[in-house]
Amino acid sequence: MLARSESHVTETSRLDYDAFRRVVHQHLSAENHGLTYAQLRAREPNLPRSPAAIWVKQLEADIGLVRIPNANRKILKKIWKLQRREMTSGSDNVSLPTSS
Repeated sequence: MLARSESHVTETSRLDYDAFRRVVHQHLSAENHGLTYAQLRAREPNLPRSPAAIWVKQLEADIGLVRIPNANRKILKKIWKLQRREMTSGSDNVSLPTSS
């Protein structure tokens, strides 16, 4: 098994969608301010140079990925973040106060 620092991309080592989703979710869950895709790749060199558009769309549905234009207009890269999921009163895990 390769140590993390030894991981690298080879022509035969490609991620499937589930592995890609897990890696992206793991890193974005730890970053409240989000990351650019280049920053994600710097942390996980085995990610593809450019993610498949269909995978990015699927991440939006699966993990709540949102891509936000950078506040610095000179930088065209988008910030990848996880959308905050609101708790609803129908949730089994949350008790919301009711107004009387």
